[in-house]
Amino acid sequence: MQIIITDLTRFSKKDIVCIAGINPESGECIRPMPYIKTERCKELGILPGD
Repeated sequence: MQIIITDLTRFSKKDIVCIAGINPESGECIRPMPYIKTERCKELGILPGD
């Protein structure tokens, strides 16, 4: 499934972030769990604050 990222939230633990997004096919709000690692965000080019 692909999602459009609408929000990234950093936690006090800097190694994880929370993602919120929209499934473009259904319009459903998605909050993937478990939280994504900050390193993975960097690999994907989606950084908090961008």
